[in-house]
Amino acid sequence: MALLAASCSAPKALPPSSQTTDAVLSLYRTPALRPEVLEYFSRVTENPKVAQTILEVCNRLNFPPALAFSIAWNESKFDPLAFNRNPDSVDRGLFQLNSKVFPLSREAVYNLHTNTKHGLVFFKEIYDRTGNIPDALAYYNSGIPNAESPHLPASTRDYIRRILKDRVALDRGVVAWLYFSHQTMLASR
Repeated sequence: MALLAASCSAPKALPPSSQTTDAVLSLYRTPALRPEVLEYFSRVTENPKVAQTILEVCNRLNFPPALAFSIAWNESKFDPLAFNRNPDSVDRGLFQLNSKVFPLSREAVYNLHTNTKHGLVFFKEIYDRTGNIPDALAYYNSGIPNAESPHLPASTRDYIRRILKDRVALDRGVVAWLYFSHQTMLASR
């Protein structure tokens, strides 16, 4: 997972869905490149089913894949069965859906597609209210909708920083993967 540790500045906003499409999502939507994009994220997650599910849900929701993969990595390390106990609730599954916010059955919450869809739809709703990614991440992680709040726990500040860095690393990584995989294919002709 060294790829996810690269340090860079990160975009703070989702592209408005009616105006632009995320570059990685555009690559995934290109039929000739879709298998390579899936292969890249399958290697990142070490689980092709997780990669395919996240990409499919991102495609349906017009959600930036690198952001989705960054959230899933930081929430569960790509473990669809992840479980974390809180004082008065539990966080479950790939996107660590909180039992108070998502009172889903055990079967539903651990269904990869259901968990991914609920996690990303919830994030988009938060983003629509807060207007920027850091504030949406603050709310997703701690329930505090302001990344600059003095009440925000240090762990949430670190969470935001990690996700923004990971997103940039994944955006760059998939482009590099496609570039070098195509260079290799051309060289082997």
